[in-house]
Amino acid sequence: MYLAFLGLLSLAVGALLKHSAGAISIMLGLLLLPTIVGFFLVVGGFGEFLFKYPPISVSASLFGRGFADRPWWVLLCWLAGITAAMLGGAYAAGLKRDV
Repeated sequence: MYLAFLGLLSLAVGALLKHSAGAISIMLGLLLLPTIVGFFLVVGGFGEFLFKYPPISVSASLFGRGFADRPWWVLLCWLAGITAAMLGGAYAAGLKRDV
C-alpha cells in the first residue's frame, strides 16, 4: 500500500507539473529531504518532527524499525489522504488546462 500511494502521489505531481524531471526531483526531495534536514536542525522540536514523520518513516515502521511513535496504519492513512488530495488537484487541473 505504501509503495502504491507513493506511485500515485508521483503520478499526481507529474500531472500537475507536466514535467517529468521536475516531478522526479520533487518526489525525491519529499522523500529524502525531511530526514536529512531533521538530522541537522536541532532547534526546538521541529527537527525531531521532521526526523520522525517523513514518508520514509512509514516504510520503516511497516517493518518495525520506524522512529515514529504512532502505529504504521496512522501514518499510512496520512499518506493516503495527501495522495487523494493531490490526485484531486491533478484531476481538477487536468480538466481546466487540458483539452
